[in-house]
Amino acid sequence: MKSRFAVIGLGRFGRSVALNLARWSYEVLGVDRDEHRVKMVSGRLARAIQADASSPQVFQSLKLAAYDVAVVAMGSSLEASVLVTTMLKQGGCPRVVAKAAGDLQASVLRQVGADEVVLPEKEMGQRIARNLMLPNILDYLALAPGYRVVEAAAPPAFHGRTLDELELGASHGLNVLAVRTAEGVEVAPPAGYRVQPGDVLVVVGRVERLRLLNQV
Repeated sequence: MKSRFAVIGLGRFGRSVALNLARWSYEVLGVDRDEHRVKMVSGRLARAIQADASSPQVFQSLKLAAYDVAVVAMGSSLEASVLVTTMLKQGGCPRVVAKAAGDLQASVLRQVGADEVVLPEKEMGQRIARNLMLPNILDYLALAPGYRVVEAAAPPAFHGRTLDELELGASHGLNVLAVRTAEGVEVAPPAGYRVQPGDVLVVVGRVERLRLLNQV
């Protein structure tokens, strides 16, 4: 059975989360005090309700704690975010993801029980800085401190050479997990795979070593 999501706060961040979940056919409840925001998602989510979720009476009536995952995206109101996060955890919601405007707010939300805290503006700044420094890197996942899994457009210096010839593993400590080509995806490509223009490499390794993928 698919998870059921409640998104509380339908500003730009909350709306984007809710609509993207709905596109993947998940059941999503969207809640916001602003009628206009609710109308923007009405008909695109399973339910969209105009209500103040920070009111204990309203919170109980919506049965928000019964959802598998709740996303608290209530903008800059720390008091409302803390209150809703607290009620969700006390009500038994298995997973609460809360949006924070800054590090201090993130710390407070974690203290009241948020399972995960996101800082969209900070993370966007980090992503933009990374794209400026490493334009070949298309996407990445933090695997462990100092390690990343990245998707990188194969740089021209790699074109026409096999993975064995590139010595990514032996000389640089990088492991190619997959290659996305024009024809599809090759998982665990052999050492003899010859990199082609347009290939996207999925690579795991230490951050400082991954800069190799940005060579021209």
